[in-house]
Amino acid sequence: MDLENGDCICTDAFENPQRIIDGNNVISRIVYDRKEPAKLHKDLISCINEKIRKMPCDKYEIYEMVIVGNSTMRDIFFGLDVQTLGVTPFKSLTELSKGPTFLNKKAHELSLNIHKNANIYGVPLIGSHVGADTTAVCLSSGLFDTSNEVAMAIDIGTNGEVALKSNNKIIVTSCAAGPALEPIPALRGAIQKISLNNEKIEWKTIGNTEPIGICGSGIIDLLGELIRNKKMNEYGYLTNGKIFKIADKIHITQNEIKGENGLMLSKAAISLGIKVLLEKAGLGTDNLEKVYLAGSFGTYINKENARRIGLVPAVPLEKIVQMGNAAAEGAKEMLLSKKRRKLAEESAEKIEHIDLVSIPNYGRRLMLDEQNFKELKV
Repeated sequence: MDLENGDCICTDAFENPQRIIDGNNVISRIVYDRKEPAKLHKDLISCINEKIRKMPCDKYEIYEMVIVGNSTMRDIFFGLDVQTLGVTPFKSLTELSKGPTFLNKKAHELSLNIHKNANIYGVPLIGSHVGADTTAVCLSSGLFDTSNEVAMAIDIGTNGEVALKSNNKIIVTSCAAGPALEPIPALRGAIQKISLNNEKIEWKTIGNTEPIGICGSGIIDLLGELIRNKKMNEYGYLTNGKIFKIADKIHITQNEIKGENGLMLSKAAISLGIKVLLEKAGLGTDNLEKVYLAGSFGTYINKENARRIGLVPAVPLEKIVQMGNAAAEGAKEMLLSKKRRKLAEESAEKIEHIDLVSIPNYGRRLMLDEQNFKELKV
């Protein structure tokens, strides 16, 4: 970003080098970091430095950097010990210090190949595994701004986050959805859209190439279309056998839907998080004026299919706003404006974090009540 006029100079994306670890979740990375201290930090810094080297500007004229990510990822980037995030009460060292959770470091302290005195700003965390990415989403979606709007922001992923604003108060929770909803990243060749009409199935891949698998938005489409065409019932049982073919060598099985760590359990984690926040605020789905969808899901997801399977609240489609990479947008706001940065810091401290595990009957509700693909109504 040009800090003088706010123009975007270039963007880049790459697969997280930490995905090579068995288990695409933060706990796996915390365990790995205990066995191989600092390796994940060095791999990430090295990868970012390589991207910086290819940018169309003098790297030594980069004077500011803003970092967002879940609590574990943000702290790994800054070279902090993340072991406290893997044990009760699951908090970052910055949170345990009882002071502000935002960070400021100089580039040379992190071995970043930009101006040595450039400021590297770590966006504040909210609480436990609800991290800086959620702070950025709340900022870019307007939840931190003065408004009487009753709004919810949902960032669906391996570790999903949900934030609800009502009466100028924000409550959030983290939903351990697991990797089922993101079988492969949204990269070239991933099936991102699926439609099914009777026996005819059509799909579209990113880059319009031969399919290599299905990414998150394609999975949501598939589940929604199976329900709509009565190829699967609302309890997740395929009506014609235990496998549904999508393309050559690409299919979905009954076990992938209802098995251990399957799609239904992932959906259950998200829908329970949404319901708990609404119940905590004394609201129903009809009270929601806006539902903001963030992340890659927010870019490509079919809103109707997401609503059909209960992954988002059952509100009119015009109330569902797809924001795309809302965390990156929030990061850009904080990169360009100290006023927005200050707002994020002050607002993050006021948010109430709800630990789902602590709510009454959490296990029963997760494993029984939410094990379906019904529309989500409270």
